[in-house]
Amino acid sequence: MLLKTIITRFRNRSHVERFAIVLWAVFIGVGLGQAIVAPRQHSVYPIISDAARKWVRGEMLYSRIERADGLDLYRYSPAVAMLFAPLAATSDRIGGTLWRIISAGSLLVSLYWWSRSVLQIASPRSRAWLFLMVAPLAASSLHNGQSNPIVLAGMLAMMTAALHERWNLAAVCIAVSFLFKIYPISLGMLLALVYPRKLAWRVALAASIGLALPFLFKSYAYASWQYSEWITYVRGDTRARISVMREYRSFAYLFTRWRGSRLEHSTIQQVQLATALFAAGAVAAGRILRLDRPALFDLVLAMGSIWMTLFGPATEAQTYLLLAPTMAWGVMRAWSEPGRLWARFFTGLGMALLISDQLSQLFPHGDLYRNRGTLPLGAICVLLGWIPLAFSNRRQAQADRAIDAGLESPGLNVSRPHALDRDRARVTAS
Repeated sequence: MLLKTIITRFRNRSHVERFAIVLWAVFIGVGLGQAIVAPRQHSVYPIISDAARKWVRGEMLYSRIERADGLDLYRYSPAVAMLFAPLAATSDRIGGTLWRIISAGSLLVSLYWWSRSVLQIASPRSRAWLFLMVAPLAASSLHNGQSNPIVLAGMLAMMTAALHERWNLAAVCIAVSFLFKIYPISLGMLLALVYPRKLAWRVALAASIGLALPFLFKSYAYASWQYSEWITYVRGDTRARISVMREYRSFAYLFTRWRGSRLEHSTIQQVQLATALFAAGAVAAGRILRLDRPALFDLVLAMGSIWMTLFGPATEAQTYLLLAPTMAWGVMRAWSEPGRLWARFFTGLGMALLISDQLSQLFPHGDLYRNRGTLPLGAICVLLGWIPLAFSNRRQAQADRAIDAGLESPGLNVSRPHALDRDRARVTAS
C-alpha cells in the first residue's frame, strides 16, 4: 500500500521533478554501493574512522608519513575524530554507509529548507530545477564520503535559521561546519556583520564549545597535544612542494597553470585578506542600502561561498559543492528576470564550467580538461554574474511594495513580478 502511494505521487509530479528525484537517488545509491562493496577504496571515511579509533586508544592523530594504503592523511580537528568514535566502533562498511546517509540526508533537508524559506520558492517545479543544478557538484562528495555535504548543510541551515531568528540553532549549525573545515566560519562572520548583537557572540561561543569538547572526554595533556599537532599541520598544509596537479584549485592554481610559476604563500594570503575585506564590504553595503532580508541573505551566501572556493585556503575539486547553491540560484534569477543578459551569460558559463569539470571525470583523459583550471574559472564567472544581481532585489522589492499599495512612484520602474517573485509572494502570504 505504501509503495503504491509512493509510485502514484511520483507519477503525479512534473518531468523535471521526477528527473531530479531519480538523479539524486542514483548519486546517493552509487555512494552507498561504494561503501558496501569497497568500503576502504575511493573513500574519505576510512581516514576519519581510523583517526577516531586512534582517538579512542589515545594515539597520535596527525602523522607526517604517507600511508601505506594510499589514503590521505587525517586533517580534520580532534573534535571531528571524537564525534566519529561511535561510527568507528562499527566496521567501515556499516560506518561508511551510515555516514553517507547522514550527510546526504542533511544536505537534502537543509537545501529544501533554505530554498523554501530564504529563496521563498513555493513551486515544486522551480525547486526541482535548483536541486538538479546542485546535484552534479554533489556527486563526487556523496560517492567518496567527503565532509562537504555536511559542511554545506550547516551553512544553509545557519542562513535559514537566522532568517527565522533562531539564533542559537544558527550558531550551532555553522559551528559544525567549522569543526570539519575552518573556513566556513567566514560565512558566520559575514552574517554577524548583519546581526552583530544577536549572532556574533553566539557563533564565537558555539565554535569554542565545539573545540572544547575533546577536553571533556580525554585528558588535558592528550587533547592539547592533538590540537597543537593539528594547528601545526594546518599551518604547513600549503601544498607548495607537491605536484602542480595536486595543488588546491583556487585562484592561485590559475596563476600556476597560466604563468608557469607558483605564487608566494605570502602573496596568496594578501589576496585572501583583500578579497575577504571586499566580501565584508559588499555585505556591509547591502545592509546600508537596506536590502530586504531575502536579498541580503542571498548576498551573504554568495560572497561567502565564492570567497571560500575561489580564494579559500584549502579548495579541492570537491569543495566547489559549497558554491553550488549560489551558482544554481544565480542562474535561476538571471533567467527569470528581464534584461539580465550579462548575468545570464556569466552565470550560465560558470555553471557549464563547474558541471563539465565534474562530468569530465567519467572520461579516460578528463584530467587534461580539469587541469586547465575550469573550476576557478567557473567561480570567477559566477562572481561576475552575481555582480548585477547582488543589489537588484532592492529595486524589485520597492516595485513589489508599490504594486501592493496600488501606487507607482515617479522614476520607479514598476513591472509585473516575474515567476520567481510570484513564488516568493506565495510563501510570504502563507
